[in-house]
Amino acid sequence: MAKLNFFSLLQELNADDVAGFHKYLKQIQGKQSVPVRVFEYYKKFHPDFSNQKKMAVEYATAKIFPKPLSEKRKQRPHLPNTFSDLFKLLKEYLILDSVRKDEKNAELIWLDTLYKRRIYSFFASQTDSIYAKITEESAILSEANQRYLGLLSALQFQNLALQTKSPPIQDMQQCLDTLRTFQEMWLEKMECQLANARKVRPGAASEQLRTVALPTELRDIYQMMHQMILNEDEALFKEIEKLLIENIHRIDPEELQIILTPLRNFLSVKIRKDRDNPWVAKFHELNLFRLQYDPRNQKGKIQPQEFTNIVSVATRLNKVDWAESFVREYGPQLGEGSRANNIRLANATILFTRKQFESCLEVLNQEEFRDFYERMRARTLVLRCYFELKIAPNDIHDYCHSFEASLDRQLKIKKEPPLEAALAFVRICKAIVSMNANKKVLLKRIQEKPNLILGHWLEEQVRKYKI
Repeated sequence: MAKLNFFSLLQELNADDVAGFHKYLKQIQGKQSVPVRVFEYYKKFHPDFSNQKKMAVEYATAKIFPKPLSEKRKQRPHLPNTFSDLFKLLKEYLILDSVRKDEKNAELIWLDTLYKRRIYSFFASQTDSIYAKITEESAILSEANQRYLGLLSALQFQNLALQTKSPPIQDMQQCLDTLRTFQEMWLEKMECQLANARKVRPGAASEQLRTVALPTELRDIYQMMHQMILNEDEALFKEIEKLLIENIHRIDPEELQIILTPLRNFLSVKIRKDRDNPWVAKFHELNLFRLQYDPRNQKGKIQPQEFTNIVSVATRLNKVDWAESFVREYGPQLGEGSRANNIRLANATILFTRKQFESCLEVLNQEEFRDFYERMRARTLVLRCYFELKIAPNDIHDYCHSFEASLDRQLKIKKEPPLEAALAFVRICKAIVSMNANKKVLLKRIQEKPNLILGHWLEEQVRKYKI
C-alpha cells in the first residue's frame, strides 16, 4: 500500500515537480540517506513506472544496496518502510511548495500561525498591513479571491477584537459584513450546483438522504452567549457554564479561551453593578478554569492585562497565598517587555491586600511605569495606600489633583471607558478627602456609577469618612 500510494502520487507530477522534490529530499535527508538513494533509483522510471522487473522490491534492493550498509548491520533497508517515509516527505514537499507559490494562502497561514502562537503584537501589525493592502485592490471575481478576503476578514476581526480597551466597532462590523457576504456567496454557489445536479438526475430527489450527526454544542454556546450579552441574562450564563463543564474534554483549548473572554466581560459588568454579589468568586472560578485548560499545556503566554486581572480578582477574595503562587509560576512567562512591571504591580496588589501599605508604596515607587495603563493602576494603588495610612489630607488632595490632570490629558487624546472609570474614582477620592459632601450624597453618587472602579473600597472610605 505504501508503495502504491507513493508511486500513484509521483506519477501525477511533472518533471519539474520531481526535480524539486529531489532537491528538497537531499536538503533535509542528506545526499547519501536511504530515502534519497531509493528515490534516485526509482525516479529514472518516471512517469509511467512500467518496468515491472526493475521496479520489483527485491531487484531494486539489490541494485540500490549491493553491499551491507555496515559491518554491524548486515540487513538491507526494508523498502516498504522507505516508501511510506517517501510518501510523507512528498506530501510535505507539495504542501510547502503550494504555500510558496500561493502568496495569499501563505499570508493566511502566516497570520493564523501568529494568532495561535499568541504573538499578538506582531499579529496585529501584520494583519492590519495585509488587510489594508487587499481591501484597496480590485480583486478578480472568483471563489478563491472571495474566500481569501472572507478568511482574511475573519482574522482581521480577531485582531480588532484583541483591542479590549477601545474596540473599533465600525471596523469590526465591516469585517463581519465582508465575511457574511462571502459565506452567502459560497452557499448560493453550492445551492446552484445542487439544483443543477438535481436537473441531471431528477429521480435522485426520492433517494433516502444520508444525515451527518454534527456536534452542535459550540453553536449552542455561541447562540446562548449572544443572547446573554444582549439581555445580560444570568440564567444563560449558568447554562453556558454547565455546557462548558459537560463538554470541556471535547472543546479545543484555543476555542475555550475565545469563549471565556465574553463570559469574563459579563462578570465584570455584574461586579461593577452589584458590589456585594457573588460574581467575584465566579470570576475567580472562571480564571482557574482558564488556567487548568491552558491551550499551550504550559504556564505562561498570558497577556499582561489578563495576568493583572487574575491577581486583582484573587486578592479581592483575599486569596493572597494563591495569588502569590500564581505570580511565581506565571510571572516569569510574561513577555520580556512587560514582565518586570506586571510582576511589580501584582506584588504591590498582594502587599496592599495584606495591609502592608508602606511596603506596597516602596515597590511602586522603585521607578516610573512607562505604559500609561500600568501607571494608572500604580497611581490608583498609591492613592489607596495614602488613604489607608491616613497621610495629610492636603497631600492626598494634591495627589488626586495631579492624577486627575493626567487622566484628563489622556482622555483628550482618546476617550476610553477604563480612563473614564479611573477619573470618576479619583474625583470621588477628592470629594472624600475634601470632606465637603454629605455621606449619603457620596454613597448615592458611588452607587449611581455602575462602571466605577473599586466602588466597594470607596464605599468603605466614605463610611469611615475621616481619614
